[in-house]
Amino acid sequence: MAINELRCPSCGADVSFDGDADIECPYCGSKLHFKELAEKAELDRLKAENAETEIRQGNKRYHKKSIEKWKKGNRNTFIIMGAANTLGVALAGCEYETGAFIIVFVLAFFMIAPAYLCLTYPCFDEKKGEPVYSRKQIFSQMLRLYGKALGVLGLTFSIGILIAAAIHFIK
Repeated sequence: MAINELRCPSCGADVSFDGDADIECPYCGSKLHFKELAEKAELDRLKAENAETEIRQGNKRYHKKSIEKWKKGNRNTFIIMGAANTLGVALAGCEYETGAFIIVFVLAFFMIAPAYLCLTYPCFDEKKGEPVYSRKQIFSQMLRLYGKALGVLGLTFSIGILIAAAIHFIK
């Protein structure tokens, strides 16, 4: 990177480089060694660039941890609700009224949980190194979560029916 303008360390005025290695500040008369000033300016620029890169990398690490934390909460939510749904279906299959109540509760929660999880999803722009929440990202995440909810609901419903059938068979 070519540097042809620097600041005078004595007075802070902008000094243009005209080809000489040593120049005099036109404002305060200080002797300036252009090569040293250019090296310092280049070093300052590299430090600033490095600091910016470190901030971006720190943001990426933070985002990665946020995503992992979100996924863990997401997974735990679906596991708990899946277990509750299995229990509800098994109890309802065995003609317990509590099972129907659990199923209604689980179905309501399965309608609300994906939307809530979607709103807490930490979106991130890798290029800018900062969080970004676009409608497209949120909508696609919501569709994935509702698909997952339906899959968990179907699977746990089937397991609950099998458990209820096994209990009837044993009786």
